[in-house]
Amino acid sequence: MKNQGVWINRIIALALTVFIVSFMGYHLLHALYNPIRTVTAVLISPEDTIPFNGIFIRSEELLPLPEGSLHMLVADGERVHAGQSVAVVYDTTTALENGNELRELEKLVERINYVKTHDSISSGTGLDSQIRAAMLSIMSSTDSSKLSHVDGDAQYLKSLLMRREFTVGQTLNLDSLLADTERQIEELTAELKVTSETVKVSKAGIYCSTSDGLETKVDYNDIISLTVEKFKDFYAQKPSFDTSNGKISTNHMYYYAAVLPQNAASMLKTTVEMRFEDEISSFTLKMNLESISLPVDGQCVVLLSSQEAQSRFIGKRKMYSDAIMSKNQGIRIPKDAIRVDNETGKQYVYCVVLTQVVRKDVSIILSVERENYLLVEYDPSDTDNVLPGDEVIIAGKDLYDGKVVE
Repeated sequence: MKNQGVWINRIIALALTVFIVSFMGYHLLHALYNPIRTVTAVLISPEDTIPFNGIFIRSEELLPLPEGSLHMLVADGERVHAGQSVAVVYDTTTALENGNELRELEKLVERINYVKTHDSISSGTGLDSQIRAAMLSIMSSTDSSKLSHVDGDAQYLKSLLMRREFTVGQTLNLDSLLADTERQIEELTAELKVTSETVKVSKAGIYCSTSDGLETKVDYNDIISLTVEKFKDFYAQKPSFDTSNGKISTNHMYYYAAVLPQNAASMLKTTVEMRFEDEISSFTLKMNLESISLPVDGQCVVLLSSQEAQSRFIGKRKMYSDAIMSKNQGIRIPKDAIRVDNETGKQYVYCVVLTQVVRKDVSIILSVERENYLLVEYDPSDTDNVLPGDEVIIAGKDLYDGKVVE
């Protein structure tokens, strides 16, 4: 009886093994010999680009900043006029704190005066209802595309919110508050006259609060003579950021220079679309091609210029970018999927739509040899053409338009 039990266990184990092997073999053969294989059509936008490792060159003048606790009155990249104050330097940290308090008091005066000019504003529960009504008015104007009303409504809502700031939970005399605030401002101003120094700029331009030590390494007025050797020497220098000096870019025109292979430089047109990328974002800018230097060992200095977006780059010296030579948008199709009609010569693909094979004509706009795919024209209004998400057949037997498949 004992031997009989062993044989029963062996028979059961053998049966399970045969079943598992058969099951796996069936699915393996089905996967290998499935008569139809497909890929999903994808909409892509490939670009042809030339990489730049470039430097910005500007007409820059250093602005010495006195020692002490510094408070900036303008932001980096802000345009300033000749004689404008850009910073205040305080002798002590106490003076700096008083300066911060003074600026807050000046903002308070501005808010009080703003509210006082809107005498029709009520207070308390009536004020809350006015705020709700003003918000609804803005929403209504926006929904009905009456955008000319939005600015006035927004200013009115701002005054309501300011009034609420001064009146919620208290009975407040704005005239008394204004007088007291102005008195504090007068006292602090008199005290700070002997503990602070104002920094002013002598020329108009774009302000930056730091220098990198490279401002005078390339002659802005003789930029056309920049050679490959001079560029490489300049690019090899490391910036030494110095907070004891600010700077002003005094000319609207600035340059972006890079060394490129001669054949790449020759492909550039008079206007070049440049894409700059940093740790924050990507930015596209059209720049003018100013010059291409004489080649040295197959390399040239390419000089681009612009009067736009200088504020965005004012703190940058070296920056990577791409020159966008061409853009395409279309449906990505493997080359194996393309077929040719012997009678008309038209190119087409077969797609699986629900349970049927459907022929869709295609127009090739780009061939990418190294990746073995084609880019075909995309027309979202024409459902007879290939669309993103279509299942395109790349292998199959006895295919024809209308064939039913499992």
